[in-house]
Amino acid sequence: MNNIIVKSSGMLGFNMTPEHKKLNMGCGFKKINDHWNVDVEAKCNPDEVLNLETTPWPYEDNFFETITADNIIKEMYRVS
Repeated sequence: MNNIIVKSSGMLGFNMTPEHKKLNMGCGFKKINDHWNVDVEAKCNPDEVLNLETTPWPYEDNFFETITADNIIKEMYRVS
C-alpha cells in the first residue's frame, strides 16, 4: 500500500470545529453527515469549497481520524 503525504498549512478549514474529525474529500453531491465535506465545485454545496490540487491544505497535520476520498483521483491533475 502506498502512502500519500500532503503537507498542510496548519490551520483549521473555514467554519470547521474540532468536532469534525472525518474528512470527505471531493464529496460532489455525496455528502456524508458526520464528515467535513469538501469539493472544488460550489454548486454541490460542500461544507468548504477547496481545490485539492492546491497545497498546502488548510488543515492541521494529523487532525482527521478518517478520510474518505471516493472517486477523486481521476478528477485531479487533468491534462487539458
